[in-house]
Amino acid sequence: MKFDYPETKKCQVVENIHGVEIKDDYRWMEDNKDPEVLAWMKLRMNLRINIFHRSLSEINLRTDCWSL
Repeated sequence: MKFDYPETKKCQVVENIHGVEIKDDYRWMEDNKDPEVLAWMKLRMNLRINIFHRSLSEINLRTDCWSL
């Protein structure tokens, strides 16, 4: 099965914590009220639902085949 995963942008943030540089390309996703984050989350949820339905279809097909 091939699935189309939504593209996830990278927006590098560098933070210095106690002298250690921490780089985080996905810090922008921490704001769950940001419309862009919400749109990305909706795309991921649709992907999960699609995977779930395809998996159920495969299970049903296998069950049907075994019952023949």
